[in-house]
Amino acid sequence: MQLPKEHLQQLAAFIKMCRANPSLLHLDELAFFREYIESLGGKIPPKSSCPQGDVPRPEEPKQAHVPEPDSMEVESEESDVELDMTGVIEPAPEEPQPMGDPDKEVSEDDMEKANEKRQEAMEAYSSGEFEKAAKLYTEAIILNPTSAVYFTKRGQCFLQLNQLVSCERDCSRALELNPDSAAAYKFRGRARRLLGQWSEAASDLRAACKIDFDEQADEWLREVTPNVSTLNQLCCILFASPSHGSSRWLCCGPPFKNVMFFLEPTTRTLFCCVQHGCFRAQFYLLGERFA
Repeated sequence: MQLPKEHLQQLAAFIKMCRANPSLLHLDELAFFREYIESLGGKIPPKSSCPQGDVPRPEEPKQAHVPEPDSMEVESEESDVELDMTGVIEPAPEEPQPMGDPDKEVSEDDMEKANEKRQEAMEAYSSGEFEKAAKLYTEAIILNPTSAVYFTKRGQCFLQLNQLVSCERDCSRALELNPDSAAAYKFRGRARRLLGQWSEAASDLRAACKIDFDEQADEWLREVTPNVSTLNQLCCILFASPSHGSSRWLCCGPPFKNVMFFLEPTTRTLFCCVQHGCFRAQFYLLGERFA
């Protein structure tokens, strides 16, 4: 079994913090980790002899209510965290597009008519009529909802129209029908990049290049890599209190000193505040996802 490189980087960052501040190992929440170390014959240094390091342990929030992102106060000091948010688009509300009947028995006549719609859609797309092309691909999908190509192509149209959620939905459906669709990974990766979902975008674009190398997909991958590398340096352990509905962070080491994190307990959305504002982000800890 091969562990993902991103998870190994996060584990290395966590161990580095423990070395810098061994007192973290005595936190109640890390009892399972202490037991694992001792089961391998390792020894945990006594609590009294552990240097405290320079990683502070914040106090529990006094209020259970987690503030909305636009009401959070961000420190005015210069932050060491900087993500390039250029091009990120706030998704507008989108009506779910027709996905066809997955249980439909497609006849030869249906396939022939669907292919005709596809030809018309390709002509419309070539003329820059992306909305018309999307509608034609929808007609093709209704006729033949088993074709991954139709969903991928419609997703490409939605990408051109900045209907990113619809693009992501279509490409995901295409990958259900054909897990080896490089184009579906490529367009979904681009949509996720424009939504600011850096790790997911990188994963999709890597998959696209691995299946069928594409210069544009590779360029898009290089575009998101710096932000993914920045996020992968972060090793932040969060625990939500179900009894009080509150959240807190236990430790966050350099170079992320001037950062605030809030884990909203109902939706499990992690909010990260830095100097240039608030944004939604997804962070990973040893394979666990807070989203």
